[in-house]
Amino acid sequence: MNKKIWLILSLLCFFLLTGDFFYSHAEQAMKFRAEYWLKKNNTPMAMKYYEYAFELGLKNPASSDAYVNILLKDDIDSFKQEKLLKFLTYKTNDGAMVRAEDYLSDLKSEIRYKYYDNYIKNAPYNHKLLRWSTLPITYGFANDKNIPNYYEKEIENAFKTWEIETARRICFERTENTANVNILIKFNQNQPTSAENDGEKYVVAYTNPNLDGDMLTRMTMDFFVTDSEQQYFSPNQIYNTALHEICHAIGVMGHSDHSKDIMYMTLDPQITTNDLRAKLSKRDVNTVALLYKTKPDLTDKKNFPADYAQEIVIGGEKEITSAKIQEAKSYIRKAPNIPAGYIDLAEGLVAVKEYEKALKSLNKALKLSDNKEINGMIYYNFAIIYNLIKDYDNAKSYLDKSIAINETEQHHQLLAEIYTDSGNIPKAIKEYEYLITNNPSDIEYVIALANIYVREKKYMSARKVLKRFIENNPKEKENIRLAPYGIIKLGL
Repeated sequence: MNKKIWLILSLLCFFLLTGDFFYSHAEQAMKFRAEYWLKKNNTPMAMKYYEYAFELGLKNPASSDAYVNILLKDDIDSFKQEKLLKFLTYKTNDGAMVRAEDYLSDLKSEIRYKYYDNYIKNAPYNHKLLRWSTLPITYGFANDKNIPNYYEKEIENAFKTWEIETARRICFERTENTANVNILIKFNQNQPTSAENDGEKYVVAYTNPNLDGDMLTRMTMDFFVTDSEQQYFSPNQIYNTALHEICHAIGVMGHSDHSKDIMYMTLDPQITTNDLRAKLSKRDVNTVALLYKTKPDLTDKKNFPADYAQEIVIGGEKEITSAKIQEAKSYIRKAPNIPAGYIDLAEGLVAVKEYEKALKSLNKALKLSDNKEINGMIYYNFAIIYNLIKDYDNAKSYLDKSIAINETEQHHQLLAEIYTDSGNIPKAIKEYEYLITNNPSDIEYVIALANIYVREKKYMSARKVLKRFIENNPKEKENIRLAPYGIIKLGL
């Protein structure tokens, strides 16, 4: 008999005979390994095994104390803060848990004191925080011919204002090579759709993020060259709009409810009618400063340090959703002919499972939109909702429309979910294979595909998926996420 096969069979028999014993004592085994590494002063390994033990249900005050001591030692960045937040979910109910709670409470108070007035809770995009990872943030102009000379000058002035007002905590660099620029500024020769009131006529630009999965590849800022009456905008109107759109382009994707903020959903009518020059508020500056201290979900670089964990700054999913819905409703009241508010409202309604209301909101957004990229976003959101309510034909139809406008990894991920949920297993497998090929280190796609094979009782196929992942990512071999596969990954 092949030695490898014999070894696997032997291990399988051993596991079947002793598995219950080892499972019931696994948390103790992880605890002993954590203590071993702690004695060796290898704190990363000690933390890993303590976390495995807590996941398996360990309740041991000494272990909790040792783990929290590691986290509270030296600089406590967003990485350690996230681990403290996770530790609280283990509900160890001991002194270490109290110390973790006290530290996090003090940190929240410190943040409130430093950035006492801000609207950071309105910053997320699709419930995810977005920003650039490094400074300076680069920007460049495309198709800037046949426009008034002051358009480009006033946009540059707006970038300089952001630098000055933030004391260069946010800084920019113009580049002529726009191939890899962070913020691309384009000029749209079409006229914006006419609006019924002067406040809405003032919207002369829009900004969209370009994403590849969870990676931010670019922000595209589109300026209309003329208004709906084919008149050029004034220098102040270009400057004021640029101040607003730059804030979007650096990551504040929502709006403020305060009329003095540059991110107010419709700027002060006097600024529009009297052609006044806008200013940044303290709340604008605080919001951006805090954003660039906080760990984002969507960015252009993975695993970079940040001062604050996101949950500490903007709260959990419930708080984010509530803020999103209130902001969207306020936006719609003040700008009922702009699709953005209805899109944001639909996203908030989906989070609270108000699917029919969300569909109505998206239909309203689609009627108001005259922009292809925005249409693509709306179609994608339609696909999400229809998949959630198990209307798979409509989900696939709308996703196809969105893909036709802009195909991304997110589209393929949703397509895989639609095929899985609708029972089209061969196509779901094909989509996940595509995603894994393009993202060999993403454990989420691996788990999704392995689970499909397990449900189909194709255990060897599931094993192959796990084996390939572990071979490509050997450090993930003992990831707790893979623990449920037990016998399937035995010997890998």
